[in-house]
Amino acid sequence: MPEGVRIDLNESPGYFDASLKVGWAKHHLRALDVKIGEFLQGDCYAMTFQDDLEAGEHVVHLLVGDLPLELGLIVGDIVSCLRASLDHLACSLTLTKDGAQNPSASFPILGIDNTKARKTLRQSLIGVPPEAIKIIESLQPYHHGDAYKSTKLWRLHRLWNIDKHRQIVSHTVAASIGVFYPNDVFPIASGTEDGGIYRFPLAAKNDLHFEPPVKISIAFGDEFEGVYIPLHDWGRYTSLSARTCSQDSTDSSSNP
Repeated sequence: MPEGVRIDLNESPGYFDASLKVGWAKHHLRALDVKIGEFLQGDCYAMTFQDDLEAGEHVVHLLVGDLPLELGLIVGDIVSCLRASLDHLACSLTLTKDGAQNPSASFPILGIDNTKARKTLRQSLIGVPPEAIKIIESLQPYHHGDAYKSTKLWRLHRLWNIDKHRQIVSHTVAASIGVFYPNDVFPIASGTEDGGIYRFPLAAKNDLHFEPPVKISIAFGDEFEGVYIPLHDWGRYTSLSARTCSQDSTDSSSNP
């Protein structure tokens, strides 16, 4: 069992399984933190310095190394566990006192509210108590209108589908260096695919003092789908799944 995961063994077996999935996602999240820490502590970046005499600028180019492929694989494991925890929850909610259960039940995540979506909602939740269905329906991304793609549940669902067909890619979305310079110097900074470029007045070249370490922001997602989740948000996704499991299991009545 993942370290630090607390689970009430008196819960129903299905809910226990859902909680285990969330706990295992947290285990993978810790592994992700370790891998990223190893990357950041290594030779993950380089800096080049060049004088642009024509423009009268001292140019500093920050180059960030390729992110380890393992990061996307670990994120895929996190996504799979979190999405599966919701389906495990839906199945557990169909469990009756005599042990009957609907093994085909699943947790729908729908972006558009229409007749087809409502049919999917009903068919996915056959056997789930009405109180729980009401909660699950209230969590649907379509309640956010055109902004449904920005909701956490929708992003989780899309990344889950992406990971089934291709690897989730890790991206360096921002990189910055600590540098001290005179108050009358106004540098120009711009981001690049591999880091960033900083332009200083050439006359201030000898007054620049760089302070490591470089700060690197990482996100995971798919450019084609337009789904990106920053590293610092992944803890919120595990919390969301845990709260959803807890809310549905607590607020819904037991099946007869």
